[in-house]
Amino acid sequence: MFTDNKNFEQLAEQVWVWRNFVTEEENNQIMSIMKEYESRFSEKEDAFKFEDQAIDWYKDKTGPLMVELKPIWDRISFALYPEHYIHPQLFVNVMRPGDEGMFVHADSPGMNMEHNLTQLDRWSTCCRLSHGIVTYFGDYTNGEIFYPNLEKDGSVKERPGDPFDCLEVDVRPGDLAIHGATHPWEHGVRKITSGTRYAYSNFCMELEHAPGTYELFNPDKHPHMTEKKDIIDWVNTVYPETTFCKKKCICGQSADFPYCDNTHKIINKKKQEEGNSDI
Repeated sequence: MFTDNKNFEQLAEQVWVWRNFVTEEENNQIMSIMKEYESRFSEKEDAFKFEDQAIDWYKDKTGPLMVELKPIWDRISFALYPEHYIHPQLFVNVMRPGDEGMFVHADSPGMNMEHNLTQLDRWSTCCRLSHGIVTYFGDYTNGEIFYPNLEKDGSVKERPGDPFDCLEVDVRPGDLAIHGATHPWEHGVRKITSGTRYAYSNFCMELEHAPGTYELFNPDKHPHMTEKKDIIDWVNTVYPETTFCKKKCICGQSADFPYCDNTHKIINKKKQEEGNSDI
């Protein structure tokens, strides 16, 4: 288990941080790429616009695909292997002074809660997640993660959640943080007060819950994938569920035919709303 790795400092049940996971050289490389990308825009606020984001907070904070993040993805995957897996993902979210801190949220509604999803679940993984993982780049100050449902000592609160009296984790450029994906590990982010914060977010699930929509990390294959075209094809490819595993859809039908795609989830949601207890 990744928890056996002594680099992970446990701050609470299901909350860890790995200080200086990213080297100073890697941090400077990502900052340089992002600053060059931002310089292409006459209006800086246009650089990270992505109107297709379903959640408003992200619509002016989404960076471009960066193949330079692939070695970081490999290293995260190595740290989690072989019990947990992340799907392909190679962009960062950007926070600058003046931006609102990130709203309190859980990374997943929980298993079999597809009817609660509010946006496209590209990998069919949102309800299967065990942990959220964020690696930090930049030169920012403040921007702490806070957990309203956890006491300052890391214990779960036996009182209502309070975002101003709770566990707060100071994550610095180069750090990697991991926390539980569901309740009570809802979390938010404080405002940054200087510099720029680039957050490389990933989400992992246990092997038994991987839906088969992406290749599971293979230490003999993925670290050797270095050609730009191969990396872009890899990160952009979504396979039908069960391509790499065999599962059953939450509606009870075999996942072999038909596979449970997002259209199928809409049917499940409708059945749920109609009070079908078999879902």
